[in-house]
Amino acid sequence: MSSATLHLRQLGNSFVLTFTRQALNILVGLGFAILVPRMLGPKDYGIYSLVVLLPSMLVTFFNLGVGPATAYFVSSKEVRTEEAAKANLLLGGILCLVAVGTGSIVIFFGADVLFQGVPVILLVLGLCIVPVNLLTGLMNSMFQGVQDFKRFNIITLLPTLIALVIAFIGLCFFNGSVRTLIFANVTGFGAAFALCLWWLKGDLLATPAGEKYTYIKRCLSYGWKAHLSNILAFFNYRIDMFLLNMFLGPAAIGIYSVSVHIAERLWMVSQAVSTVVFPRIAELKSNETVRQQITPFITRWVLIITFGAAVIAALCAPWIIRLLFGVKFQQSAVVLQLLLPGILLGAGSRVLSNDIAARGRPELNTWVALLTVIINIAANILLIPRMGVNGAAVATTVSYSINAVIKVAIYSKLTGLTLGTILSFSEIEKSFLKTRAAASNTKKSVP
Repeated sequence: MSSATLHLRQLGNSFVLTFTRQALNILVGLGFAILVPRMLGPKDYGIYSLVVLLPSMLVTFFNLGVGPATAYFVSSKEVRTEEAAKANLLLGGILCLVAVGTGSIVIFFGADVLFQGVPVILLVLGLCIVPVNLLTGLMNSMFQGVQDFKRFNIITLLPTLIALVIAFIGLCFFNGSVRTLIFANVTGFGAAFALCLWWLKGDLLATPAGEKYTYIKRCLSYGWKAHLSNILAFFNYRIDMFLLNMFLGPAAIGIYSVSVHIAERLWMVSQAVSTVVFPRIAELKSNETVRQQITPFITRWVLIITFGAAVIAALCAPWIIRLLFGVKFQQSAVVLQLLLPGILLGAGSRVLSNDIAARGRPELNTWVALLTVIINIAANILLIPRMGVNGAAVATTVSYSINAVIKVAIYSKLTGLTLGTILSFSEIEKSFLKTRAAASNTKKSVP
């Protein structure tokens, strides 16, 4: 199987665009992550983390999987772009109202339990993030579906970039606070949503096709399967913050959040690849042979690259934490090291998860996510009282690892490929590596 047959050049170009955006996003996000904890301190940074956790949770709960469904149907050319754009805008408006209403109820009845130590006014202001975040995600999925990764990546990067600029000005020159950071988030997502509307104005103003509601029904039918998986994945990623707050308070969340922020940057490659691969695998539904070549190839190299980055991060963790965040966050170094094995396995399982969903079987990811969430909650409850913040990190690594093992088993069942086949280099890769090794030896032999 040649690289041309696998369309590696097209995938490579899309990956480079997405990876570049991920790299820029990391640099911008790192600037944000360094600036904010240093100026707020562990306690206030923990409060900020909880405030933005609520809108993140609401967006995750109430997007109903419309984004992944849009990417799936548009990339497989089962729906016209103008039909999907109009439907997404309509659905987005309705979902925003429901999400904000639900958030208000949660704050009114559950703030004292779920968000101990967080002022209610900050939680209310945080709800302003929900509409612009949710609508941006739904509309940006259009660009992923048509594989316009240039625009997709700009929209994804813009909120973080604008938030950093506003946070820097507010925190450095106007004695900014958590309110400043909320305003920065709202402004960033608002600008991204406005740009989405501008770029999609042709589809939104096109003559109605008369099939909008049919698409909405199909979209929700596919989307709820992916949606449940995303909700459970969110819980798996963030339930530890709620439990840490219950057992140890906001300061512990500040320590843990710094570690998580750095650890999840190692997912940069897997996130970029998964974004590109999902619509490509869906598009190749009639060519299983190519599918079975692409996914193992990408999984192998994602694991290799992430492993190298994880080793460097583990060795440099104390120095990185001290340099970027100061001695107040020194405990985060050990937490980061404990998270890294799970981050590595999570990177590989993300690629397999996208392949499974692109085959029209997102419900399989949902069942796996449900099991790993249960394991994660149990492990956190068991380990946090005994190990403190480190216990939350160990629980996360355990849940990510179990998730990866099960995803490999499911992918093998669907494709007939064994773990050895998934991890073994193909003839193309062996030939390339031999060529590179020979070239390297030739250079060394030249005086």
